[in-house]
Amino acid sequence: MNEQTPTKELYAALQAASADIGMAHKSEVNSHDRYKYADLEDYLSAIRPACVKHGLYCYSRPVGEPQYFDRKVASGNAVHSVCRLQVESIVVHPESSGALGVTAWGEGQDRGDKAIYKAITGGRKYSLAMLFGIHTTDDAEKDSPEESTSTTPQARPPQPAPAQPQQ
Repeated sequence: MNEQTPTKELYAALQAASADIGMAHKSEVNSHDRYKYADLEDYLSAIRPACVKHGLYCYSRPVGEPQYFDRKVASGNAVHSVCRLQVESIVVHPESSGALGVTAWGEGQDRGDKAIYKAITGGRKYSLAMLFGIHTTDDAEKDSPEESTSTTPQARPPQPAPAQPQQ
């Protein structure tokens, strides 16, 4: 089922919301590999207030069948239950019945039963990032040891108030 029916009103609401959408702040830490990352809540916190303000609703759903496979790790052992799947995030403008979606791949690895949930979370994060133009608070390509090895999470800074148009 294709629910993507963009309207002029949807695009106008997305344009207005984009002025209010901030960055996804990296509030969590992977202590094993020593890096900071933005969790799903960081992405949702960046978009939720703007969506509410501008009459937009967003949801995500898995698309297609998940793919499961084993992955060999550095020791040569296989880690089981790697899951890869696509997740679509859709933004809806109920007032005009407009909708627009973006699909992204998510991948999760777990020795238990959590691989599919991790893949869904990853797919949601990246599809939301593409749909709303969200970026994180640092550049992953930057060559800075302080940024990549710090294990001290940063608090989510308050979002600045949107600029008021000059009258």
